[in-house]
Amino acid sequence: MERTYIALVHKDVDSDYGVSFPDLPGCITAGSTIEEARTMAAEVLALHLEGLAADSGAIPAPRSADAALAHEDAHDAIALLVVEALPERTEAEAQAAFDAFMASDEYRELYGEPATVRT
Repeated sequence: MERTYIALVHKDVDSDYGVSFPDLPGCITAGSTIEEARTMAAEVLALHLEGLAADSGAIPAPRSADAALAHEDAHDAIALLVVEALPERTEAEAQAAFDAFMASDEYRELYGEPATVRT
């Protein structure tokens, strides 16, 4: 299953670039440059998916770019970002890779102890 999510970028005069994910209500971030917004989007996406996995174990499938453009929040977006959370894999492979990363020393060095590790 593909794990590449479409993010909508919004920009008002005298504001940072705001980023939201139509597939993941509440998953938002911002950056002072488009490059910073993309970096922050990748980080918040990973953290949001971690929270979903810890809470329910369910990670929603991403929608297509056409479906993202049809989303109600896309009408005033200035750009789309494609943000990869997990490499393209089957659902079981993606979940196993996600669980392994959460249990890794690399994860702990970057983010501290995970809330829960699925077994």
